[in-house]
Amino acid sequence: MTYTVPMYDGYSLPHAIHKVPVGGMHVTSHMAAALSSSHHNLSLEDVKGMKEAQGYVSSRSPYTVASPPTSIELTSFPPPSSYELPDGRSITLSDTERSASYEVLFDTTLAGIDTSYNGIHAALHHTIMKCNLDIRKDVYNNIVL
Repeated sequence: MTYTVPMYDGYSLPHAIHKVPVGGMHVTSHMAAALSSSHHNLSLEDVKGMKEAQGYVSSRSPYTVASPPTSIELTSFPPPSSYELPDGRSITLSDTERSASYEVLFDTTLAGIDTSYNGIHAALHHTIMKCNLDIRKDVYNNIVL
């Protein structure tokens, strides 16, 4: 579960809090499904460890893969990374395996969840739009994830 909570002058604004029914467990499940297709037999705890140690949100969405990456994007992608499992085995994770699972936070339909606000970005925008017009700019300029 993910919540968007607007804060202003140290106080939360309860009227604008929004809940999105997707969170870390959905990311873990999505990553486990992707890794199982690569013939890795892993427990959810192993996948959770990989997600926390190696996972990240990419600045380049899989939805923009059709366009060629810029030179800045090419240099900003981390190289494949090796993760050592508790049993001593080592798995090399590609950039896609490390970042694609987080797309479920931005497209909840990937987790089979249909919400009125498809993703945390839409929920965040909706939350800020519920705030007083005078403080929206400050709230937009101080987003913490």
